[in-house]
Amino acid sequence: MPNNVPSKKQWAQAFCVAPQNVVHKIHKILSADGDGSKQASGAFKRKCGQINAGTQKCFKALSVKGEKEEDIRFYAGDLPMMLEYICGNTGWYRNRLFAIPNHTVSLVLTADECTGGNVLSVATSKKVLMVYCAILELGELHRPGAYLPLAAIPARDVAGIKGPGTSAIFVALLQFFQREGWFNGFTVLGAAFQLKLFTYLGDYESVRAVFGSRGASAIRPCCLCMNVLAKGRVEAERDNYFTTIEEASTSNCQPYDTEELFQLYDRYLREFPNMSKRQAEEEEKFFGWNVDPASLMAKPDLRALLSLKHLSPSAIGHLFHPSLWNGTCHKGEATASWYLLPLLGFYGFELLDGQDPLEWQSFKALLEVFHALREVRRSLEWTRSLALAQEKHQRLFVACYPGQVRPKHHLRLHLPALYEKFGVYIDMFPTEARHKLYKRMLADCLQYLWSEKDGKMGLHILGRMLNMITQQLIDKPWCNEMLPPVYSAEDVEKEMPGTDAEISAGYAFGSLQIKREQVVLWQHGAGI
Repeated sequence: MPNNVPSKKQWAQAFCVAPQNVVHKIHKILSADGDGSKQASGAFKRKCGQINAGTQKCFKALSVKGEKEEDIRFYAGDLPMMLEYICGNTGWYRNRLFAIPNHTVSLVLTADECTGGNVLSVATSKKVLMVYCAILELGELHRPGAYLPLAAIPARDVAGIKGPGTSAIFVALLQFFQREGWFNGFTVLGAAFQLKLFTYLGDYESVRAVFGSRGASAIRPCCLCMNVLAKGRVEAERDNYFTTIEEASTSNCQPYDTEELFQLYDRYLREFPNMSKRQAEEEEKFFGWNVDPASLMAKPDLRALLSLKHLSPSAIGHLFHPSLWNGTCHKGEATASWYLLPLLGFYGFELLDGQDPLEWQSFKALLEVFHALREVRRSLEWTRSLALAQEKHQRLFVACYPGQVRPKHHLRLHLPALYEKFGVYIDMFPTEARHKLYKRMLADCLQYLWSEKDGKMGLHILGRMLNMITQQLIDKPWCNEMLPPVYSAEDVEKEMPGTDAEISAGYAFGSLQIKREQVVLWQHGAGI
């Protein structure tokens, strides 16, 4: 039996990465009373609760109108308090945040549903809508640690909201930002900052839900195009102005004029109360948007804050896992697909041996998209190559699989132009990685807290999430730093005159530590 029982700080660290019942089992093994009760005592549960108490203070209660008389309550992150908590525990993060020019932080918002437990459990109804935010100026948007937890709402609560559930959630979040005055300024550890919104990042379904688009059920399913119609629409054959989602080239697509779109939406808001239910349904179907006073699109001040011109690439997700196949459809994680796609291509080149059926041509075009996207992640100079590869794949896919094209296949075609316009590449892979990190904890919460009401389960989840990401930032810094003890330039000058440098016995490159007598290969001129 070990003599050194872990400290309170170490228990807090363990609680960050493991469910409460697992921490209790570890505690039994390491402590002297290892033959105690199998169930965690009330005192132990209270200690675990105290660990979360500090992070739970960083979240405030919000509410939206429910379908029934009761409002739906959920908790949202208080951004200044979250940043103070992280900066108070992570020195390098504080230094990086305080080095942002003019202390103006641009926020990237993103959301996706997550299930607890095994990644293969996709059929469960116990899902949670996770909302994250990331600060653009900190960079490193490819890292899961860049995305801070902002809200966690059980899917049953989202479904119980009056009107468009996810859109109403974002209305409440943005109104919360406005009430707190963060767009005018806020403080973190005494330093003044100002907030602005940069983008909403999401896949097709996420964008549709947040902005209230009707998606595939509409005649015009694209959020960005005025003249793109659903597949099979005869209007595209009769009028050259229109095209369908099968169109491969975005040069034939006419983008929305945002002001015209907003004016039309506002006009429908005024006219819909006087329409019959059937007439309103037909108008919405042609318009392409759900016309609802509770929607984000119905709030002029909020829709101006959150642009709908930013989307994430979902073109190469969901390929391959036997237990996730349903007929010819697949639902798996995109990160695995990123590695499986070139592997499938390798087997195709080896086994087909010169054969070139249309299906193989389509898949080879998809491989070209994959390789172009890899290059775009490194340099935006490759956006033109990505655009050409996607156009080629779209044409071959439509020819090979008639009737199978979906609105999301069209929506991806806009990505190269958007990357060029805004000068930044971001995608949903870090969000998926965060989901995987939270799954065990989420399963624990769903098992024991699913019956909790008034947002209490969401608050518990958010406290754990903030604890976990803070510990991850402590353990795996993004920046390079000298390891203690560090001898200042003044001390070095006394011992070694003419040496203008700090000296340390070790150096950390992120989570990699370099010490004496270790060999490092360093690119010439890279510097430190």
